[in-house]
Amino acid sequence: STPLYSSAASDVYKRQNLTIDSLLKRYSEEVTPGKKGYKEEAYAIGRLRRIKTFAGLPVYLADGDAIERLKRELKGCKLSDTTIRKYLMLVSHLFRIAITRRWCTDLQNPVKTVELPKPARMRSRRFENEEFEYVRTELAKARNPLVLTIFELLIETACRRGELLRLRVKDVDLVARTATLLDTCLLYTSDAADE
Repeated sequence: STPLYSSAASDVYKRQNLTIDSLLKRYSEEVTPGKKGYKEEAYAIGRLRRIKTFAGLPVYLADGDAIERLKRELKGCKLSDTTIRKYLMLVSHLFRIAITRRWCTDLQNPVKTVELPKPARMRSRRFENEEFEYVRTELAKARNPLVLTIFELLIETACRRGELLRLRVKDVDLVARTATLLDTCLLYTSDAADE
């Protein structure tokens, strides 16, 4: 695979002993805390840092072959293609931040040189009528009477559990029978993601 850095940049990185792990550590300290899903990302970064064959790699050796080895390592952990894709997108963002914030000079993003696993198809299955009634009947037996109400609201609104649980009284208009979800997950097609 072709080197992603000039020989001058490689010499600098060799002298600094700069590794992917050091970039991951800095990213987790400076970038991750400002994200909505910081806990999940911190976990993912921790997992990447424990993969010593990747994290211990000097930055100047991070190329498409290194990313392919990481893909194989993650696949060996029995992760789905969708999860592997998320890890690789995190690594790609790591390199993009390292480039734009000038953590490294003359750096390129090695993830852009490999093919990402295809994302899983979105779920389209819906409850059959008898399934819905069965679940409603069972949930009506729950000790907490709100369980059934929450379930029905999730089904009727298609909102996510976390979105529903973050609702505040001021977000709900009982007269108009509406709820305003202020903190939602945006869905986009893979075409939009590639742009």
